[in-house]
Amino acid sequence: MAGWEDITVGDYGFEGRLCVTQRGEPQNISGFVTLEYELRYAKTNTDKVVTASFLTDGTDGWLTYTFLPGDIDATGRWRVRSVISRNNERLTSDWIIFEVMP
Repeated sequence: MAGWEDITVGDYGFEGRLCVTQRGEPQNISGFVTLEYELRYAKTNTDKVVTASFLTDGTDGWLTYTFLPGDIDATGRWRVRSVISRNNERLTSDWIIFEVMP
């Protein structure tokens, strides 16, 4: 996990990284074609889905997303997880909680 600290409402241009792991070991996800982050605002359970990308070539399990204006639009507790898929296979990571400051 990287880039999920010191976020204030309205921030953009920062990079949020997630590593896809199983039993603590990074997984080779290079064969997956749909790479997304699901962002959930805790107060309303409102979801936003954004398109992520491989940080490198996917063999190390790392994904990244550079936040755009409007992505983080409320203060409080948020959650993020990766959702990746290929063919008929869909994998989701555990939720990571982060706080957005005013």
